[in-house]
Amino acid sequence: MDEYFCSLCGGPFYAPERTKAGPDDPDKEAQTLVEGDDDFEHHYDGKKVSKEELLWLRRLRVIARYNDEREDGRVYPEGMSGCEGYWISGIGYECSLNEATVPYLYEAALPEDRNQYVFDEDQVEANLTVYGEFGNGEPRKMWSYPFHDACFQILAAALAFKEGQLDDSTSIPWNVLHHVFGTHCEADCGVDFALRLDYEHNCIEQYWTTRRGDEQYVSDPVNIRALRELLANPRSLVHNTSSPSKLSSAHTKLDTFARLPPELLFQLVSYLPNSAVASLRLASRSIAALPLETSQTFWLSRIAHLPYIVDADLEWTEGKGGDWREVFKTLKAAGRGEGELADALGFVNRRRIWKICIGLVEEAAALVAGGFKEADIDEGGDEHPEQDDSAGEDGSEGHDETEGGDAS
Repeated sequence: MDEYFCSLCGGPFYAPERTKAGPDDPDKEAQTLVEGDDDFEHHYDGKKVSKEELLWLRRLRVIARYNDEREDGRVYPEGMSGCEGYWISGIGYECSLNEATVPYLYEAALPEDRNQYVFDEDQVEANLTVYGEFGNGEPRKMWSYPFHDACFQILAAALAFKEGQLDDSTSIPWNVLHHVFGTHCEADCGVDFALRLDYEHNCIEQYWTTRRGDEQYVSDPVNIRALRELLANPRSLVHNTSSPSKLSSAHTKLDTFARLPPELLFQLVSYLPNSAVASLRLASRSIAALPLETSQTFWLSRIAHLPYIVDADLEWTEGKGGDWREVFKTLKAAGRGEGELADALGFVNRRRIWKICIGLVEEAAALVAGGFKEADIDEGGDEHPEQDDSAGEDGSEGHDETEGGDAS
């Protein structure tokens, strides 16, 4: 195998070549090419994607089997990110063939200049095989799978989003999700170069194929300039929102929530997913009477429960004031591929990767619902689990989480 790719987006683990955006472009590696020049069509358009927007491709993580003892006899460092028999690595880099070098600790990151770095073998897994070792016959439960740090953030958000739709006693273990990865591998005994998924591009060949016009497939799906601007600088409110009024005591004798002040009720519902808020408003007059549609705090809390939103996005909203209802509506429209944000290449890429991630999560959820146990994990399986055709591409189970579902 000459090159392997991210299991979640199907992208490379290096920054492909681009043309200069102009004479002031600081990227020294970018080429000055014009249409008609050799290789012009095999360089990304520097005006559409900057060097900084390509650097995320270098940030590689893996999910790997956690064994009680390392093969080299060394002891694993304390503080590893363990996930039901597997561990999520820190940020490392791609090696030759089908190998990766990654730190054991999730928070750790290897330096960009690998030639100047001598790593500590107690802290770093060197030359870890991904997508199985050719001819080894190793069961897929032992395989490691690579993905970008940004793609993993989207996968984690999709997992949390789906679990928010399940009852409190149900979770989707990482070992089941790892098993689902294995069901999308084709090689019987290694080596694959990506999962057998619809990545919505045809750039995977012997090497990554760079084509001018395909910039959306390599644009940073987490650090999106237009999204950051929307969240960090929300539009000012046209008018001040009135404070919540006291609720009438009529017909509330049997309503436990009637004993709580409105301020506390607002705080309570802000932690709940949309489906829970809708159910609570049906069950409680006190909750139903809350003027949620005028509460900017409430609308800000709804952003965290939208599909396509990752934890890193929420950091931009901290301490900010503004028209969060309008921001919420803009984000919902972007999730449907509508509005100004939907044209941002990074967000286009995020929607694509989210669709892939939520599909994997839905498969894992279906297995859990069917009684799948850890003992069932063997070779990863060759049959794909049945999928719920009612699920929307954003994982919203076919229903639209609109304003009316949680504020009207």
